[in-house]
Amino acid sequence: IVRGDSFIDSVPSVFRARMVEKNILRLHKREVGEPSLEHIKSVDDVIRLAARRGPFDIVEEFGIPRERAEAWDITTALAVAAGIEALRDAGIPLVRHYRRTTTGSFLPDRWRLPKAMADETGVIFASAFPGYDNLLNEVSRFYNAQRSGDSSFEFDRRFLFRVLAMGHSQFAELLGIRGPNTQVNAACATTTMAVGIAEDWIRAGRCRRVLVIGADDVTSDNLFEWMGAGFLATGAASTEQDVEKAALPFDRRRNGMLIGMGACGLVVESEDSLRERGMRGLCEVLGTEFANSAFHGTRLDVSHIEDVMERLVSGVERRHGLDRHQMARELV
Repeated sequence: IVRGDSFIDSVPSVFRARMVEKNILRLHKREVGEPSLEHIKSVDDVIRLAARRGPFDIVEEFGIPRERAEAWDITTALAVAAGIEALRDAGIPLVRHYRRTTTGSFLPDRWRLPKAMADETGVIFASAFPGYDNLLNEVSRFYNAQRSGDSSFEFDRRFLFRVLAMGHSQFAELLGIRGPNTQVNAACATTTMAVGIAEDWIRAGRCRRVLVIGADDVTSDNLFEWMGAGFLATGAASTEQDVEKAALPFDRRRNGMLIGMGACGLVVESEDSLRERGMRGLCEVLGTEFANSAFHGTRLDVSHIEDVMERLVSGVERRHGLDRHQMARELV
């Protein structure tokens, strides 16, 4: 889903000051020569542009019961919202379910996936930073109470539900989805990996469709100073003030990425299931490949990646009778 309430803007001075306070030793990459390590001492040397979340209320916008939503972290809430939007866009309706009372009558229950789809639908929650916002909030709440001598602090009994990576099970429970269910984290490749796993599940006959729901929000009030410092320390974040100089993907002038937040929802479905529903897919997954160069935590083994891409493209050519040169011309 694409929403209009996330925006790139100047980072508030309070967050920039907090990053400086962390005494960050930053990896400074150079166009020529070896990188160096430099201490950050000025607010001009930290992240100055970032995408931050605008107004979002899953209770008001999606009708989620407040007591349920309050037990979720922000990544779960964003992913659930994206998943509901994806189901709507894919033409998969939610239907009213009913529960039997002790007297044998039926009362309206929540809106869920049609029963015929419940066991043949899987869920994958793709998130690299799930639950961290709530964890930091609870730890801060405790230590603030300790410092101020506030004896009224009470541990939140929903703590585990609020900090665990449970967006997949929360989404499935909400909508009555009973197929395979898991969470994945592969850093920047998290949602891409989830699509690959979804393809594997469908080809293996474990289910006929998979809801891939992904979300992360590292620029929240709780996380920004910590995650921003982390990206700075690895030399991965841009410190440019001008967005036209910062947002330069696939450009030799690129000096780091713009960090932010977002969510997505994808329905990956077998072709026969699509036909039965009278629908047509927007695109086709031609092939996927999983590999890890086992080389370095933040650098890439170029020769290994080249081999992996060759294996992937060659497999797609063989399976579908395609030609890589023709695919490249069509992409251009």
